[in-house]
Amino acid sequence: MPDSVISGNNLSKDKAEHFWETLKQLGVYCRKHWWSIFLSVFFSVVGTMLMVIAPEKLKDRTNLISAGLHSGIDIKEIGKLSFLVAFLYLFSFIFNLIIIFKKVHYFISP
Repeated sequence: MPDSVISGNNLSKDKAEHFWETLKQLGVYCRKHWWSIFLSVFFSVVGTMLMVIAPEKLKDRTNLISAGLHSGIDIKEIGKLSFLVAFLYLFSFIFNLIIIFKKVHYFISP
């Protein structure tokens, strides 16, 4: 078995041959798809950011309800935070769905 083959947990320590030339060829090939790649990365980043931000806002809403149990619940503020959390989760879902559709379209297109 050659040294460059990956087997189990033993990774090859051979240096990649023609790395920069191959990277340049990949760039030339991807040039016609750069807009699609950019949009995919953009939607992935935004969708992930929204999924990270939403639980923090949900925590704020829960804290507001807990604090309001003793002094009175501010329904307007809870409504605003609830709408914001729903908005964040909805747009996160939409952005991630766009990525899924993009992948499905790639695999079914001729």
